[in-house]
Parts: sequence; C-alpha cells; structure tokens
Amino acid sequence: MKTYLMTLTLLLSAPVLGASFIAIHPISTHFSTPMTLLSPSKTALASSVVAVPPSVDWQVRKAQDNDVLEVYGWFERKGAFDLSLSGNPPSKLKPKIGQTLASILPDLPNGNVLFVEPAEGEVTGFCSYNLKYSGFGPPMLWMDDIYVDQTKRSRGAGQALMEALVDVAQSFSCTHMAWKVDERNERGMQFYDRIGAEITQKDGTLYRVEWIPSEWIE
Repeated sequence: MKTYLMTLTLLLSAPVLGASFIAIHPISTHFSTPMTLLSPSKTALASSVVAVPPSVDWQVRKAQDNDVLEVYGWFERKGAFDLSLSGNPPSKLKPKIGQTLASILPDLPNGNVLFVEPAEGEVTGFCSYNLKYSGFGPPMLWMDDIYVDQTKRSRGAGQALMEALVDVAQSFSCTHMAWKVDERNERGMQFYDRIGAEITQKDGTLYRVEWIPSEWIE
C-alpha cells in the first residue's frame, strides 16, 4: 500500500500533459452480430460516420501491478481531453485523477481497467468500468472512460475494447451497458450511434447513453 501511495504522490507532482490527444471512442459497425437500439421511441444519436474496417489484430488485457505509470498516463490523457471540451485549464485535472487512482492502484490487477494493444506494440487505448447493482435483479455495466490514441483511430481498437466490455457484462449477466458522453464530443457520439446506443437522459452538456447488444435480446 505504501508503495502505491508513494507512486501516486510522485505522479501527481509531475507536469500535466497538454490536450494533444483526442478521445475518439472508435467503435465501428463491424461486430460479429448487429446492434439494436434500446427503444425506437427514444431519441437516437445523430450520425454520419462511415465505419472503417479493423486492420490490426488487437488484444485486450487487464491492467497489472507493473502498469501503474501506464494507467496514470492514460487517465491523464483522457482527463486533458475532457477539460479541453469545456475550456477548463489543466490545473483542474490532477485532483480528479488523484481521487480516481487512489481507489484503483492499491489492487490494480483486480481493478476494472482494460488496455488494448496490437499483438506486437505499445498500448493504444484503455477503458475503465464498474458494475452497478440495485436492490433487485442483476447489475448493469457502467463504462467510466474510454480513450484511444488519435494516431491509431479507425483501426478497430475501440471496437476491441467495447467487445471486451460486452464479454465482461455478459459474464455478470448485466441487463445493459451505459455511460456518459459530452455533446461536444461529436466523433464519440457518432460512433456510439453506429453501434446502436442511444441517449436516455441529458444533464447540461452530458448525455447518458445506454446500449443493449442485439444478442442479449431474446
């Protein structure tokens, strides 16, 4: 525990990255099965994206103890992008990252952080998630973050992450998947529409998005 706290302290004292990366949420329509909207009566996300077939053999894995710096770096990049959408300065980023990592780092292998990378190469993106339970019935899977390096977009990395999340959700018999997206993240919204996710709620500039893969629907 002391080692993780020391690492977190050192990381939070380092300079903040600029918003030089773009969170693209690259989810194409090239899944093995088609996706379906939750309900045709709800407002769907607008889209004009043309999907690009994956051209890389992507591998998805859970973050491990030796991925501490990698985890911090990806949360920092995603956070910088989120701040760039709202025009907030990077100085507001570290407190938020610190709170997030303080709950993740002590038990990283059992945490809910996934990395995507080619068979031979560096990590290209990540996602984080958690399961939300109600007093009745099975849980839902909540996706906290998803982020892909802008130089590797439209190659199926985001699709690989989403497919891995579907596997996780199915293993826990989740009812559906959900997350939030900023309305100013147009590319992300377009890709979410391509897989069949749709808006169920709006809070300021944030949309709540829900998705049920078609293979879950009987």
